[in-house]
Amino acid sequence: MSFDDQELLKYLKEYDGGHIRPSWGAIDPVRNPYHFGPDLLHAGSTRRSSGVSYYYVECAENPRTDERKVEDHSGCWRRVGVETPYRHGSNAVMYKQMFKFIPRDKGPRTWVMIEYTLHPNKSGKNKKAICAIQEEGSSRQ
Repeated sequence: MSFDDQELLKYLKEYDGGHIRPSWGAIDPVRNPYHFGPDLLHAGSTRRSSGVSYYYVECAENPRTDERKVEDHSGCWRRVGVETPYRHGSNAVMYKQMFKFIPRDKGPRTWVMIEYTLHPNKSGKNKKAICAIQEEGSSRQ
């Protein structure tokens, strides 16, 4: 199962409001991409036929920083490009930011992540996100 931006916005709004909308296993509420590197993370996941895995995340770091360190010390997610707004009419309601995984051992960069966050005026006290992770070169990018 793959989600379009409108569907992800609905899931993200409910998650931000304290509810996890049923996704029938399509969005993982347990594993955190900031705790484990993508190789280990994907070893235990059921990737969708699109090759994308989705995760609910509470952002521990400032969402505007350029890097997201991984707690298992396998590397970090580094921001690529600029944040892209998703608009409802003329208002930005959600942002998409792409990251590439930089392995600590300087291996090849093979994983990308898109972090979806609500506009700061639309979100609650704790910054929450949905992250979509896939191998570089997949179609969702």
